[in-house]
Amino acid sequence: MKEAIVFSGGGAYGAYEVGVVKYLLTRAAPVDPAIYTGASVGGFNAALMVSQASRPAAAALRLEQVWLNNVAVNPQTLENGVFRLRGDVPKYIESAIASREIRSTLAEFTSDTVYLLQDMMQHAAAFAVSKQPLGQRALRLVDVSAFFDNEPLRNLIRGTIDFARIRDSATLLRIDATNWTVGDTRVFTNSDMTDDRGPSIVMGSAAIPTVFPPVPIDGDLYADGGVLANTPLGPALAAKADVIHVIYMTPDPGDSKIPRVENTLDTVERMMTIMVSGKIITDLEHIKRLNRAMAKVTQTGFTPVTVHSYHPHAGLGRVLGMLNFEREPIEALIESGYKAAETHDCQRQGCVIPSM
Repeated sequence: MKEAIVFSGGGAYGAYEVGVVKYLLTRAAPVDPAIYTGASVGGFNAALMVSQASRPAAAALRLEQVWLNNVAVNPQTLENGVFRLRGDVPKYIESAIASREIRSTLAEFTSDTVYLLQDMMQHAAAFAVSKQPLGQRALRLVDVSAFFDNEPLRNLIRGTIDFARIRDSATLLRIDATNWTVGDTRVFTNSDMTDDRGPSIVMGSAAIPTVFPPVPIDGDLYADGGVLANTPLGPALAAKADVIHVIYMTPDPGDSKIPRVENTLDTVERMMTIMVSGKIITDLEHIKRLNRAMAKVTQTGFTPVTVHSYHPHAGLGRVLGMLNFEREPIEALIESGYKAAETHDCQRQGCVIPSM
């Protein structure tokens, strides 16, 4: 039996995955993963687990501590470990009061102001020389990602993931990232995780479009792996896993309630639920058909694939909650994932259980 754990994307909701994997690896009869795959925040979770894979239970507990102590907002600095907002005046004031480092806060404020002004001037210059229609030129003035500094994420990755251990590990790692240049998916493996490229690969897979800029790797730009493969079942199957534990953070479309009066955020949330969960349901149906087809063919040596599915039956929060790294919701998400795995019901979760 070759087991795999599949982590999906979802920003801060990735803490739900932490709770699930904690239960799976610390229960009385623990899962013994030979493969971890991940996209977006799931790529970070997968990489950290493989870097500690020689002791799976300890790795799960380590993942939890990293989320609580390194990812979640630090009460002293009031910053999270993933991003920092530029131009957030109230946060500058709160940070100066909390840390009593007024000089460093002023330096940060000055640096951020210069950065935003330079970015604004670049976009204004592009607006002035562009020959596109006025409406299109005006839209190009907007760049939300300029307000998000993702340097904390690079520091988090370098400080918590041992890339040498990943390269040396017998446990397989597969991270999906979207090639922003040509528009397809690339799967990175253990051997790709050099000390130089590894952090960029994890960052690229987690680069949420419009929030974080694409990350250069090997001459191309890479963005969120969840754009094309939010829950990377394919790499687990390609690595010959026959028991897969797949974790994703959206409810099935039929389980999520539609507001009587929708606003824009409701619409975006519903779209994401249908896109993400719908794709996973389609993948699971494909595996069921494959199992049935191969069962009819004798002497193939084919091992039926079992898929255990872990996901909430209601939304974990609104779309913007993906960027909420406050400690309290992170703790709640970990607990929610743990309980979901503890009370796992294959019939309700839509698992793939081959008939013998």
